[in-house]
Amino acid sequence: MVDAPCNGRAHPTGVMGSMGLHSVTGFVSLQTGVGGDPERGTYIETVARGSIEKASAMIRQAAVQAGGLVGVARNPVSASYVRANGAPGAIKQCIKVGQAIIGADDRLGAAAEAAADAADGCIAARGVVSKVELTTTGGFDVGSVVIDGDDGKFEMVFWNE
Repeated sequence: MVDAPCNGRAHPTGVMGSMGLHSVTGFVSLQTGVGGDPERGTYIETVARGSIEKASAMIRQAAVQAGGLVGVARNPVSASYVRANGAPGAIKQCIKVGQAIIGADDRLGAAAEAAADAADGCIAARGVVSKVELTTTGGFDVGSVVIDGDDGKFEMVFWNE
């Protein structure tokens, strides 16, 4: 396993996780997806080859058929391309943040503080979640969370995250 994910996070579209391959003239994407539950009859394995956009659309449809999620491997490239365009060390960073959360004490907000410290980040808002919206459509999860914060109202919009 190479610790250099495509741009460092999960992606709802192939272009977002393509490390710029969508702009490489003539690049042909190869993507595989596996998921679902054999006992429920939703298990699927698929391989798609074509433009990043079209292959990604096929993988997203496999996720829909599997019940919302497939594991994906896509776009084999050279090590030098990954070094220049990937996110080397991102998995190690995720493990560091996860360990910080697990090690946090039981105080309210301690896990968020630990995660922010481990990622060299900051707490953007503190407050109470007052509204959550989630819709799944066409293989995408979209929605928002509203926080009634100490310094006003904050809304966080998400798309497959």
